This record gives sequence, structure tokens and C-alpha cells, in this order.
Amino acid sequence: MDRNEFLESEIKTLYRVSQVLSRSLKLTETLKEVLEVLHEVSGMERGLVTLREPDSGELLVSAVHAGDPGQAGSVRYKPGEGVVGTILEGDATLVVRCIREEPRFVGKLGLYNPELPFIGVPIHIADTEPVGVLAAQPGSDTLLKERACFLEMVANLVGQSVRLARQVDQERRVLTDERDRLRRAVRKKFGFDKMVGSTLAMRRVFEQVEQVAKWNTTVLVRGPSGTGKELVAQAIHYNSSRETGPFIKL
Repeated sequence: MDRNEFLESEIKTLYRVSQVLSRSLKLTETLKEVLEVLHEVSGMERGLVTLREPDSGELLVSAVHAGDPGQAGSVRYKPGEGVVGTILEGDATLVVRCIREEPRFVGKLGLYNPELPFIGVPIHIADTEPVGVLAAQPGSDTLLKERACFLEMVANLVGQSVRLARQVDQERRVLTDERDRLRRAVRKKFGFDKMVGSTLAMRRVFEQVEQVAKWNTTVLVRGPSGTGKELVAQAIHYNSSRETGPFIKL
């Protein structure tokens, strides 16, 4: 491939990658599609994306192309381990002309052709430390510097998608926690302990309410005005499998 052909494929690839990244927030599936585009359009084979886990700081393989799909999510690299961990720790692009001659190479994935070059670039979110590594193998050792710059551009696009996906995930967790907190508050407000009574008859009512709340059945609550029929109905609803639905009074 000459320089003009490379530039043409580079533009096509960046366009296709931007399309993929704008379609979905399902990060793992999206990253896999990006690697497929790199392979099909630009000839960057055996693509790999690893992302740093916030707790352990280790790199977890998030997407891989032309390998065992089960490797994604099961293979890890510590900072400084192998060429991938070296890229993360050093926060710098690494270009290897022949991976067989690279002593830091660790073949955990059994993915790479030992006779081909290898290019790995850090993935950043804004100006923070690297959050992952994007790597691939060119089909030849020509234009390696240009290919490395191209992969850095792709990594920048990937980094923005990682940032957005994590932001959405964080907001979703906040909403989930708030929902659970409100549910606990509702259960406390309308729980069985809010129904006052210590007589034998009332204890039977409590037992019946607790039992019937477990089943998908119609319940008829009878009694004179002011005896707590609505309170019983609320206790049944908010302790049943339908607690997440609305409680509608007619």
C-alpha cells in the first residue's frame, strides 16, 4: 500500500469508526465493531482493546478481533506486564517492527502473528492518565509511523465513547440507588409494623396480609369506615411482587 492509498483508507476508516461509536452505548459490542472496521477497511488485523479496572488498576481485555470471543473479559494485564502493560504504564505509543523479536511480548491471547509488526497506543479520557490500550497488527512493516498516528486518532475516538458510556453507567447507578432508597422508604411507611393492634383478631389480620401479599390473587378487604382498610391494601401492595407498580385508589 502506498501513501495515497493509506490516506484514503485512513479517511474511510475514521468515518466508519465514528459511525459505529455514535450508534450505541453498549460499549463491549461497539468496541468489537470498531476492531472489525479496522480489520476490514484499514488492514489493521488482530485488534485488541483493554480497559483499566478502577479498583485493581489492571487491564481487562474488553474486545478482541480474530480471536476467541471468550477471551474478552477473562484476560488481564498488570501495569508494566508485557507490551500492553508497558504501553499503559509508560503512557506512550509503542511500535514493534517484528513482534517475535520483542522480549517484553507476552502471548496471553495466542492471537498475534509473530512475524508481523505490532502497534499499541494508550486510550485517554480528556487529559487524564490512560484508561486503556488499543492495539493491532499491520499486514506489513511499511508506513508504521503513519499507522501509529492513525491508531492514536482512533484511540481518541474510542476514549470519548468510553467516557460517555461510563458517565451514563454512573448516572444509571445513581438513579438505581435512589429508586431503591425510595422503595425502602415506602416499605417502611406502609409496612406491617404501621398497622397497630395486639389482639388475637388483629394478629390474624397481620398474618393473612403477609400471606396474601405473596400471591397473585384478588383480595377483598371489608370493615367499617376508619378501621384501616386502605392501610391494609397499601401493606399488601408494597410487600407484593407488584411493589414497583403504582398503587391506585378508586
